[in-house]
Amino acid sequence: MACLEIRLLGEIEVRRDGQLLVFPTQKVKELFAYLVIHRDHAHPRTVLANLLWPDADEEHGRANLRKALSFLRKMLASESEETRWLVLSGGAARFNAADCWLDSEEFERLITDGVKHKNTESLERAIALYRGTPLVGIYEDWAIAESERLQSLYLDALEQLAEIYQAQRKFQKAIPGWEKVIQIVPWHERAHRELITLYALGGDRTAALRQYREYCEILQRELHVPPLPETQALYEKILRGALPEPVRAVEFPPEVPFVGRERECDLLRNLWHRACAGEGQAVLIGGEVGVGKTSLVEHFANSVGAACLRGAAYSDAPPYDPILQAARDGLKDISHEMLAELPLPWRSELAQFMPELHERFPDLKPNPPSSQGKARWFAALTGLFELFARECPVILFLDDLHWADGATLEYLSYLIAHLKDQRIFLIGTYRTEETLTDSPLSRWREKLPRDFAHILKLSPLSREETDLLLTQLLPSHEREIGDVFYAKTKGNPLFVRELVRSWMASGTLQRDLHGHWKLTPEEISAAQLPESLRGLMKTSLRRVPRRALCVLNLVAIAGRSCTLALLSAVLHQSEEALLDRLDNLRRLGLIVEHEGHYCFSHELVRQVVYDELSTDYKRLGHKKIAEALEKLYPDRLDEFSRELAEHCERAQLWEKALTYMLQAVRRAQRAYAYGEALTLTERALKLFSKLQAQGAARLRKTKLELLDCYTDLFPTIYDIKPALEKLQAVIAEMISLGQELKETAQLCQAYQKRAYLELSAGQREAAKNTLRQAWELSQTLPDPSVTARVLDSSGDVYGQIGEYSQAVEYFRRAAEIWAAQGDAQRHASALKSIGTIQLLLGEYEQAQQSFKGALAGFAAASDLWGQAAVFNNLGIAMCELRRWAQAQEYYEHAYQLMSAVGDRRGLGVILLNLGTLQNEQGRFDEALNYLDRVVSMLGEAGLKGLEVETLSEKGRAHLGRGDLSVALECSTRAMQVLEAQHGMITQAQRFYFTHYQILQAHGRTAEAKIYLQKAYDEVCRVASQIRDEASRASFLQNVPINRQILQAFAGHAELS
Repeated sequence: MACLEIRLLGEIEVRRDGQLLVFPTQKVKELFAYLVIHRDHAHPRTVLANLLWPDADEEHGRANLRKALSFLRKMLASESEETRWLVLSGGAARFNAADCWLDSEEFERLITDGVKHKNTESLERAIALYRGTPLVGIYEDWAIAESERLQSLYLDALEQLAEIYQAQRKFQKAIPGWEKVIQIVPWHERAHRELITLYALGGDRTAALRQYREYCEILQRELHVPPLPETQALYEKILRGALPEPVRAVEFPPEVPFVGRERECDLLRNLWHRACAGEGQAVLIGGEVGVGKTSLVEHFANSVGAACLRGAAYSDAPPYDPILQAARDGLKDISHEMLAELPLPWRSELAQFMPELHERFPDLKPNPPSSQGKARWFAALTGLFELFARECPVILFLDDLHWADGATLEYLSYLIAHLKDQRIFLIGTYRTEETLTDSPLSRWREKLPRDFAHILKLSPLSREETDLLLTQLLPSHEREIGDVFYAKTKGNPLFVRELVRSWMASGTLQRDLHGHWKLTPEEISAAQLPESLRGLMKTSLRRVPRRALCVLNLVAIAGRSCTLALLSAVLHQSEEALLDRLDNLRRLGLIVEHEGHYCFSHELVRQVVYDELSTDYKRLGHKKIAEALEKLYPDRLDEFSRELAEHCERAQLWEKALTYMLQAVRRAQRAYAYGEALTLTERALKLFSKLQAQGAARLRKTKLELLDCYTDLFPTIYDIKPALEKLQAVIAEMISLGQELKETAQLCQAYQKRAYLELSAGQREAAKNTLRQAWELSQTLPDPSVTARVLDSSGDVYGQIGEYSQAVEYFRRAAEIWAAQGDAQRHASALKSIGTIQLLLGEYEQAQQSFKGALAGFAAASDLWGQAAVFNNLGIAMCELRRWAQAQEYYEHAYQLMSAVGDRRGLGVILLNLGTLQNEQGRFDEALNYLDRVVSMLGEAGLKGLEVETLSEKGRAHLGRGDLSVALECSTRAMQVLEAQHGMITQAQRFYFTHYQILQAHGRTAEAKIYLQKAYDEVCRVASQIRDEASRASFLQNVPINRQILQAFAGHAELS
């Protein structure tokens, strides 16, 4: 039976029974090498075609692959038998390694044995197998990655072999190993230093000095840097005729010892005591990088023995990530029984973002879609933190907020506004240098009310505090050391620690015979003093052992942190070997581990490592991490979509990046992080310019969906009127793509969006025509829900135009379809829209029937917000009909349901309506109680819009109580806000009329007439927009406030 011999370590060679086989083409060689390297599983033909011919379309790619497989089969076959090494079945190809000898496989086996048993023979044999750069001549990413891995193993073997010989004091045998290392990595500092030492120990002082000078030339030519201080010190020692002594490795803690900060700790303790008493507090701590912000918070939390829920922001993280980290921290210690106390809708909302809740509550179902989903989410998250603080006060510590996304900052505004009665102490830290420009954090801080959070600026340590820190790091040190360190570091604790670490490693700091630390600057050139913290870190990183460097680089490329499983999947190394390398990095103070996740001891270290990597190295690293994540978490790709999109984009895998970006956009939308979703959508759309024609054609559907997302998201962030032209162009592209792809449902959606834009541009007839097009298209589809959506949009547009009869008809037809479809929630929404129009026109009895139908639908759909909104509207109808008791009952039901949802704006509206109800009944004191509760909420996000109506109703209440001056003050302020809004406030006639009444009570008749005129003009303006006469007449005659205004105006006209 024939035997196959394959050599990948150098030029690729394949021999069958000793006969050298010749590859007919380069692509056949690449195909063979790929199948051999990835021989553990079969590869679909589509994958292989895309890998080897990425620019070809699918048909040509598969044809090329068939031809290459045919050539390969013939090459491997013998005259007497078909090849058994190439297995083709089920649309896939696989390499069968039976009766096959592979040099790389033997190479790895020998190295494993040599390292494990310190076996020099195995290591020598492994090294002998290495004929040169593996897979030479193949320049694809997969080949480069495998070549680098095998070369790294070769370097490991050389280093291990040299170390064994050195331990056995066989110096001459150790020298060739280090020389071979330098042949591959000419700037390998340790190898040069070991050679200098070995030559000197062997008595060849000339060779040692020559080796140093050669190394200096290499460094200057290749990297433009001098040798490390310890290498220079070694040279100086040999030059003086002394024998070298190895610099002893010093294990150094990754944390900076805590010193000083008494004033800051006192402030934090005072705030903590207030939080413990139920007066929640928030503080933001800013300072330069390395000044000790995190250390301060950790020390404080430990000193008061508080439960600390911790999260940290990082660049390009998913929405709410630091908040969710802290929430998951709290979930570890909370019982099932306590969690069950949260309302069911809140638990369902939280489970969307924290899937681990499904393990505790397997029956949780998603909440129905709602326009107030964000309010529900914010309320649920805040309720969870309140639950954590129920048994004992908690610190919520959010680090690195300068990288926080907009959604996180928006939630923090909400949380801070709700801390007043909670035992929660919120602490956030940020880098001041990152907020000097127009950053999201600086804009957020500017908008935050001054009394919402304390601001603490952290300064560097004083001279005395720097001495205290040095005493902890260097017990019994000379006074001059403190002078040198303070002059160099200016009291930055991280800089102090890194400088101590660096000078210990270099021998600049040494202990004398009495254990005193002293500086030995005569051995170090003055040029080696670091100019900055970043420069110092660059120097320190050159001391990382080469075998641990690939691990360090990968952790830097991974981002915030990575797991052992990810490292193993990317580097193809055993977990045992990786743990050894991670332990090396931990001893150097570079890496820390927390619950199975490895990250840098400080983010600045990660940035320095990442910035020093070449563009191609980073690109390949991001690609390998993306591929590893796909293999490790095939069922969680949506959860990792943002991370995968980031890695694929940086790896220049544009098609994959766009696919994951779309997933990430959808996920951000579901998380109500509309700003982040829009930013990501814009970024994704720009990437299409990177695609070749074939790729762009393959991703037309992805582009259509991204454009759809863009047009959904833009109006949630910006006013569309200034951007109408831009949005019209986007929708035109959507329509064009929808027609090309025959995506009729999305085409209908695009036409509906075009209608809204036309309406915004004042093109009413065009909007109606566009909706007719959408309706006609919907009739060609088997899914009636598409038609129902078009009818809903038509009802909305016709309602805005003022054609209320036609709008009601469209909503009615939509409701019938939703009912037939069994969609209780959408059926209820359509009925609610009908009721809202009837309420506007004063058709209160009809509105009551519509709302009651909607109420049943929302109840069937378990939509609490929908039920609350309908109860509120029923209360308004009953108030207008002067059925006070029923109105009170409806409002109280609405308030109870809205409280369960946690929608603060909704609660504000209901309290306002309760105040109005009391005013109508002449119960002015009760009215003021309700209205003052609304006033206390006006500072919260989203509630400013209630200010006009609240102030106006307060004016009415004070007028009723006879407090004329206060009434005028409130109403005047309402007018100021109303005028500033430039027509954006609905039912403005009501507020003008209240001001007219208050001015009349003051006897200021001339001014009062001005506001009566404004009220009258507003009624006429709205009436003129109502197209059908019957609806217009109902609006003027049946709505009490309109009737009052018309009567008052007519009375004044008669007097005139």
